[in-house]
Amino acid sequence: MGQPKNDPWTIEWAHFEGEEVDSWRKLMGISLEGSILSINPAKAAELRLGAVWGHLDHGYTPANLAAAGAALRSALAASAQRNSIHEGQQTAAARVAASIAWMKGRLAEPLRLAELANYSGLSVPHYTVLFREQTGFSPIAWLGRLRIKWSCELLDTTRFSIAEIARQTGFSDPFYFTRYFRRVVGQSPRKYRQVPKG
Repeated sequence: MGQPKNDPWTIEWAHFEGEEVDSWRKLMGISLEGSILSINPAKAAELRLGAVWGHLDHGYTPANLAAAGAALRSALAASAQRNSIHEGQQTAAARVAASIAWMKGRLAEPLRLAELANYSGLSVPHYTVLFREQTGFSPIAWLGRLRIKWSCELLDTTRFSIAEIARQTGFSDPFYFTRYFRRVVGQSPRKYRQVPKG
């Protein structure tokens, strides 16, 4: 409701009771009145809450209820772990390293600074300052260099066209890719490919 179409959100709701509730509430930082846990989409999939509903879709036999309970415990534990990270128990270096690893897995995708900061659980300004302190570069400049490094590997090890390499390394415009590559490497992708290696 009021959320942009390209930034959807989903509400997952679970009601559970029993002797473990108080321990889970404390672990997850949920008040007695209840709480809303906001989880970014990249992390929500890792919680595998859908597995809970998947077991219940097959009926309410003791085996299905036990499997759903185990899946819910697993999701709650993953969420509690994520919350502890985002409450500041992760060092600046670890946050930056985690976001770099996340970048590396998505080099072909269009990534925005806000997404990178959100993944790290930080505001854009705070994330940018921490990133620059750890690497000497802005997050977007670092991402660009990762993409150029990958493009060098593709130039060295494949016969893909320059346009295809640009596409695979996250550059929608091959001409911009060539200009960016020349700025970072000092020569065009074509000339780089022609240089004998090893």
